[in-house]
Amino acid sequence: MTEALPGALLSAGRHGILWAECGGELTFLPVRKESAVRKFHHIGLVTETPKPGEMYFELLKVWGTSPDADPNKVEWVRFRPDSPLANTPVAKMPHTSWAVDDLEAELRGKDVVVPPITAAPGIRIAYFMMDGALAEYLEIK
Repeated sequence: MTEALPGALLSAGRHGILWAECGGELTFLPVRKESAVRKFHHIGLVTETPKPGEMYFELLKVWGTSPDADPNKVEWVRFRPDSPLANTPVAKMPHTSWAVDDLEAELRGKDVVVPPITAAPGIRIAYFMMDGALAEYLEIK
């Protein structure tokens, strides 16, 4: 059972609620904004071997397969030595990828190892470490 707060609700909005307590004091209770969508997208695995169906992403100097073509949502990636990601954890370890609505908002407070970059027109990505694992947030506009 939830205990009711004594007082009255004066206003509620997308940023929080304004509560009037019995003693006349006002309290603002902010609402923490969560992402409207954070959906699993793929698992990225690093390879040095060309894979069937891979595409070349000029901006990143990376070859990658489409996770949509794999029943397990696996994306194979391999990097040119001059890729801007070649010397980052992205080129050295697997990652999980999550599609998000707002890349910057989702990255707040994260241990970012690759800040937001454009992967292809309309697609921005960023990588961060969480509990020793590499994760990617992907924003598609």
